Amino acid sequence: KKTTMVMNRELRVEHVLRAKECLERFLRFASAVRFLPRGFEKDARAAAGLMEEEDDDDDGGTTREAMMTPEAKRTMKVKRFKKQSELRRKLEEMEKSGVVDGSARVKSRTAEEEEEEEGEEEADEEKVREYWFAMIEKAVLDSIEMIEGSKEEVALLTGVSEDEVRRI
Repeated sequence: KKTTMVMNRELRVEHVLRAKECLERFLRFASAVRFLPRGFEKDARAAAGLMEEEDDDDDGGTTREAMMTPEAKRTMKVKRFKKQSELRRKLEEMEKSGVVDGSARVKSRTAEEEEEEEGEEEADEEKVREYWFAMIEKAVLDSIEMIEGSKEEVALLTGVSEDEVRRI
């Protein structure tokens, strides 16, 4: 019989892998509709498993991430963290500005204000669009981070190397 601890570990691995699959699906969609942040396209495609398909012919299936040195991985992680922080600040500023509320809609106005501010409506809609693009970019970067974390967690829970987890 399996012990409760082993069963819980197996269940946790199953849930982490399922979450990782959902994040990869999101990244594949974001890549398909070209919503990947500039400078992070390769990271997102690699995290979604798209680079492996393209690179299989070149090096026998070795992933881009597996070939990177620890210093290069750290540099990319720092770059991603800085971009996430920048996007977080940008989103907070937009919410504080009053044009975009927490649900990313143009703030509602009275009928009189509507007539006076019809010219500003386009600018407000542009700010909402900018807000959503920043939100999507942040979600892409967060997804890359979470996929990397899930690979590490599965490796710890199962006792296999991260390279083996990448193949799962």
